[in-house]
Amino acid sequence: MELADVIGGVSGAYIQNQEAGAQTANYWIDGDGTVEGNFTAGNIVGQGSMSSGVASPVGISSPTTPVELASLTYSGYGPGSTIHLSFTGTFDDRGGQDGAYVLVELVRDPGASETVISTSQISIYSPVVYQLQSVAINGVDTPPAGSHTYVIRASVVRSPYTSGRCLNGVFKLAEIKE
Repeated sequence: MELADVIGGVSGAYIQNQEAGAQTANYWIDGDGTVEGNFTAGNIVGQGSMSSGVASPVGISSPTTPVELASLTYSGYGPGSTIHLSFTGTFDDRGGQDGAYVLVELVRDPGASETVISTSQISIYSPVVYQLQSVAINGVDTPPAGSHTYVIRASVVRSPYTSGRCLNGVFKLAEIKE
């Protein structure tokens, strides 16, 4: 299809089906398109993913001051974008010393105007055996465009169960643009 017929006078500018090599010019399609076969994209702007991990065991002992387990800072594309977040980690009660009752939160932009996206509470206690508990927390966010910090944090829910800790974990983020 030659664009000269569409936009009046630009000759030689066209989109062509071919199998012999890559096109070297940019193009812009304003409207719908259909691909009837495989589609490969080298880089889709406005979409991305990242991950962060809990580097070493983190003690959780305060009901008033949450402990940050992992964080990610991401520049979102804006309207039409959805941020998918997930955290999986292993928690324990430090060998059954006092037990653990912990709140795990997934938060955007922690601070005065933060947004809590998802929460999970875990209770671990056995005076006899050492216990581990796996925790998975997921969330979906549709933030405004710009840079945002996402945090996984934990705090004590109730005393005297104050000896919990996060042994390890992986925090993942993926942006999907409609």
